[in-house]
Amino acid sequence: MTQTKQSFSRPSGSFEAVRDQCNPQTHIDRIFEKLSHLEVPGKEHFENYMRHKARTINSSFTSALFFLDFYGKSGKSDLKEIERSDLEAFIEHEQDRGMNISTVRTRMASIIAFLHFLIVQTQMTSSKSSVIIPSSN
Repeated sequence: MTQTKQSFSRPSGSFEAVRDQCNPQTHIDRIFEKLSHLEVPGKEHFENYMRHKARTINSSFTSALFFLDFYGKSGKSDLKEIERSDLEAFIEHEQDRGMNISTVRTRMASIIAFLHFLIVQTQMTSSKSSVIIPSSN
């Protein structure tokens, strides 16, 4: 049985151009359109909840894309090869950019969730996948 290597292929163009082309609101707009035709109890609360979820999705998208862009620019492309040192380097990079530690922690939580997703989807081997959020001390 031959195992194929899954690797990260950076999109063409700059990170900013790719990010700006993506419109995470499209899907949420369709949800709000459907919801506008319904009369259900707590509709306003549900709309607020969905707006919150849209921000969460956008934040996760940005965090993962920042990390993947950073990882790719470091000359690496195989997600199976991500190591703790890559995460530590990303944290240092974000702090050098002046990011607040709470922002960096939030980004790391999203990145860790993405990496755990990859592990569950068996896209990463367990030998390199014991990802722990590096200490920020």
